[in-house]
Amino acid sequence: MGENGMDLENLNIESLEQLRYTGCVLKETLRINPPVPGGFRVALKTFELNGYQIPKGWNVIYSICDTHDVAEVFPNKEAFHPERFMKKPLADSPRFQYIPFGGGSRMCVGKEFAKVLLKIFLVEVVTKCHWTLLNGPPTMKTGPTVYPVDNLPTKFTSYVKT
Repeated sequence: MGENGMDLENLNIESLEQLRYTGCVLKETLRINPPVPGGFRVALKTFELNGYQIPKGWNVIYSICDTHDVAEVFPNKEAFHPERFMKKPLADSPRFQYIPFGGGSRMCVGKEFAKVLLKIFLVEVVTKCHWTLLNGPPTMKTGPTVYPVDNLPTKFTSYVKT
């Protein structure tokens, strides 16, 4: 059984949607380690940002990781705190404070599919087996995606059903 006594043996989209805390754990994980650290765009017109003029045609690099680090909607940024997503929805916050899959019209087209797969994976790992990170908490590296430096050696042991 999962959140609110839900049967996790028969997962479907409706049951996944009801796993609110699980969704918050995934959002917090993506806040800390977004799948892609950033990207670049070409300035379509000259604009000013924080007193600096960015000319039309320049390549502009953006960092999703840094955006999350400076976002005012996330107090105590260094702590893993999924409950922060249980409170007021980020939709009420200024735009582009939380962008694990990018933002605007060029947002990742596979973000909904990725979120469903992540939730299914999390439910399966938590309910079907015991696991231990052999080297302790991972050190992450960025470029071109976020990945563990040590390849995340993990020992999995199946739960014995009674």
